[in-house]
Amino acid sequence: EKTGLPPSTYSITFSCRIIQLRFMLDDDESTSGKIEGMMDITCSNASWSLLKMGTSKHHARVENVRLTQTSGKEEWGGFPDLLLPSMASLGSKCILDFTSTTDPNGDNAKSLSIDQACIYLVIPVWNHVLNYFKYLPKAPEV
Repeated sequence: EKTGLPPSTYSITFSCRIIQLRFMLDDDESTSGKIEGMMDITCSNASWSLLKMGTSKHHARVENVRLTQTSGKEEWGGFPDLLLPSMASLGSKCILDFTSTTDPNGDNAKSLSIDQACIYLVIPVWNHVLNYFKYLPKAPEV
């Protein structure tokens, strides 16, 4: 925004029936020396919107989120799903609802609501999935 000019106003919305993110380790990062799966995150009926009218409001909604480990390890074969929400409860159409609102002064309020999530806590599998993030480059100092 520039001082002395009217604020810009706009609305952007993105909706998608299914979004799937597939996380893989390449042959240098994996312990087996070959490309291997880590996890899939699948979101259904997802939407994101940005409304700018003096205040800025981001809103993201997802009807279902599923986190599946895809390591192929036999010992974990019975535990492919790590985050498997049941369907949203009656009266709610979404499992995840996030809102972030910023006023013109820069004050920010955030809200995250998760409805009826189920997390399977299988420690070796979660450690395997979380190890993916140790290979990401560090953020540069600014």
